[in-house]
Amino acid sequence: DPCGLLGQIEVGHSIRMSTAYKSCNGDEAEYTNYTEEFKGTLDYIFFSPDTLAVLAVSQVDDEAQLSQETALPSSTRPSDHVSLVATFMFREDAAPSHVGGQMGLGAGAYGRG
Repeated sequence: DPCGLLGQIEVGHSIRMSTAYKSCNGDEAEYTNYTEEFKGTLDYIFFSPDTLAVLAVSQVDDEAQLSQETALPSSTRPSDHVSLVATFMFREDAAPSHVGGQMGLGAGAYGRG
């Protein structure tokens, strides 16, 4: 922020959010980006626990598997990011909310049916 504008702005929201991997596994994926310069977590799957429940998440390769070809992308993985996949279900007890002029099951969720 070379102009110092971000220090003057207060940003926030009132939406309660969780991440799929931490909710399901108790922690985030150790690596979602694995290159020679950076190894860490950059990617997350956010969701509203008021309306959705995580059923499962895909397993993310550990460092021993990722380092077999030094870094990503590799001959078997075409991206420098690891794919994150989660399966959700709508909560039966989710309270209907009024979103964007239509009744729905929460921010960004579409009703069943």
